[in-house]
Amino acid sequence: MRSAACSRVPLLIWIALLLAIALAAIVAMVTLRDAVVFVLAGGSLVATVVATLIVVRGELTQEESSPAASQSAPGRLAGGLATLAVVMLAVPAVVVSSDDTATSSASDSTAAAAQTVRDYVTVGALDRAGATACSYLTASEQRRVARLAGPHAVCRDAFSDTQPASTVPGSVHAIQALPVTTTVRDGQARVVLGRGSGTFSFELRHATGIEQLQFDSPPSEWRITAGAASVLAT
Repeated sequence: MRSAACSRVPLLIWIALLLAIALAAIVAMVTLRDAVVFVLAGGSLVATVVATLIVVRGELTQEESSPAASQSAPGRLAGGLATLAVVMLAVPAVVVSSDDTATSSASDSTAAAAQTVRDYVTVGALDRAGATACSYLTASEQRRVARLAGPHAVCRDAFSDTQPASTVPGSVHAIQALPVTTTVRDGQARVVLGRGSGTFSFELRHATGIEQLQFDSPPSEWRITAGAASVLAT
């Protein structure tokens, strides 16, 4: 009696494992609304069902004289199908996870580009902190801004020698409250801040490693490549 009970343990483990895989496949097919995911999860379910039938059939046809020999081939086949089912089920999970991560990263990057522009306008036009404001700009954009203060000026001079544009809001709160439209593509960003006559348009790119290591470099991953001079009176 004990021997018969013990011999059922592997079968019960097999059935429990295969049922768990089948349940996961069904859940994936129902909840993840994607054609590729549906096909892979469906294939996983089919492989699981076939593996279950092989295991049960092998148990029913097992010969008492040599159980190990009679179960060897069906066991390997069932194991292979179970492994295939798990792999087919794992692929959709990885794809969905990657898509979620990419979406999240894109959203974070868009918000960071918009905040970079807000911070630049705040330190440049309100605080008149030229050195800090220029750190948000690429080298070429710094040279363009410097020309506002004269042929021999440097970037920071433009913020001390000129006045903010009349359309720049007069408080940090007002700048932070301005509507913003941000488009990010291929490492480039376009940020439009404000509305109507008080609209400022900026072009940005990802900061290089050298730019991020510079002294007093802002924490932003973006640098402004065009539009910086628009917040200063010309």
